[in-house]
Amino acid sequence: MFTSARRAFWSLVLLSSLTLAGLAGLLAWQAPRLAEGVWLACQGALQLVAGSLPAVGLTLPLLLLMASLLAALWSLLRQGWHTQRLVSSLAQRRRPLTTRLAKLAQEMGLAGRLELVEDDGVYTFAQGLWRPRIWLSSGLSDLLDDAELRAVLRHERHHLDQRDPLRVLLSRCLAQARFFLPLAPALRDRYLVAKEIEADVASAADDGV
Repeated sequence: MFTSARRAFWSLVLLSSLTLAGLAGLLAWQAPRLAEGVWLACQGALQLVAGSLPAVGLTLPLLLLMASLLAALWSLLRQGWHTQRLVSSLAQRRRPLTTRLAKLAQEMGLAGRLELVEDDGVYTFAQGLWRPRIWLSSGLSDLLDDAELRAVLRHERHHLDQRDPLRVLLSRCLAQARFFLPLAPALRDRYLVAKEIEADVASAADDGV
């Protein structure tokens, strides 16, 4: 049975796929009339022809497809640029794991997937598309005792197991590409909220580590 986050994510994927298929099908169906409409437009005679749609009806699917692709590409590039800047900044302050963190990472199956950053700020997050890892600030590590730190790492481990960094990237790109469908950003937002709730639930429930 799908969880709320997975249901929202795959609903967004399905909505995007159906929209793309519909636009492509409409283009294929109207291709002959589209060619005829372009020819008439070049001659300055934008008129309806017998059995054809208006010129705007012919070109709208193509324009939507182009706008969708450009919006998705822009979202992908923007997210990639911001993520690269953040990771580059954090990598300069990366330091070896403390004995406590190394032991916890080994116990929780996070060996090689936990990074410690020298920073008084309090934060942690999962990052990476193909083999995601957890970034943890020294400020947060110093603030928490072992039990609290385990709970935080279980939360982030859930994101790794669900490959949420990749899903976040895709959900934002798909929602941006389907900007003309109000349901698309709504599904994206639902997924972003649901994944955090489910990570909290998984952290609270998983007390066998």
